[in-house]
Amino acid sequence: MSAILEINNLTKHYGRIHAIDGLNLSIEKGNVFGILGPNGSGKTTTLAIVMGIIRPDNGNYFWFGQPTARTVKQKIGALIEVPYFYPYLSAERNLKILAEIKNVPLKNIDRVLKFTHLSERKKTHYEAFSLGMKQRLALASVLLSDPEVLVLDEPTNGLDPEGIAEIREIIKIEASKGKTIILASHILDEVEKVCTHVAVLKSGKLISQGKVKELLSSGEIIIVSAENMEELFNVLKDADFIKAIDRNNNEFIITLKEDRSSSDINKFIFGKGIILTKLAVKQRSLESQFLELVK
Repeated sequence: MSAILEINNLTKHYGRIHAIDGLNLSIEKGNVFGILGPNGSGKTTTLAIVMGIIRPDNGNYFWFGQPTARTVKQKIGALIEVPYFYPYLSAERNLKILAEIKNVPLKNIDRVLKFTHLSERKKTHYEAFSLGMKQRLALASVLLSDPEVLVLDEPTNGLDPEGIAEIREIIKIEASKGKTIILASHILDEVEKVCTHVAVLKSGKLISQGKVKELLSSGEIIIVSAENMEELFNVLKDADFIKAIDRNNNEFIITLKEDRSSSDINKFIFGKGIILTKLAVKQRSLESQFLELVK
């Protein structure tokens, strides 16, 4: 696969604040790539730079293997900030203005309105829209030109559960067409549900990246107990393949190293002459991984 977006040593300072600090990323064709991080981690700044909204202090980036140009930007649909719509005009009329600006066929308007479930409200003035409808209209405007790449900054921010589910479904459908989607968010559950890859930023620095499935499968959490918990602890603390041991009442919660599994610990403990009364495997969530990384 070829890189859709290549970011090399990107840096941006605001006075003493390091908004982005030597960021390197490569996003491949067909990825649904989530950029995660707490507030102030550099997510929005990164997207604003690669969309040409602000300039970096150092570093560079390439779309489709070439510097940003008008022909390249035509392949990208971006929702960095809520686009400006005329409040006294209908959804349809607002999209017609945008279509004329983008030189997009007007027939695309009905398609994107239907796709974002706004067909029945196309004659409604923008000022009468709910927050969720406004966000869907913003997505409709991005999809007008049927871009190869979608760049979305916090697309579900402020929405209710129904609105979040609708935006998530739109992202999934676009991804199923083979499009590349770059999604910045702090909502871990949404990233876990729609993204194939993820990068975690903290204070402008990249602290982890990889496939979502690989991040979730690494380091299984095992819950064990035995009749003699003190004897069990003395055995566990000597195991070199255990990363961490925590006690919760009459159970030990064990985090294993990445190349080990529950069968390894079961065999190890049995070999020490201890019979476990409980052994359970718990899947690590993206939230637990994220919180561990940004501590």
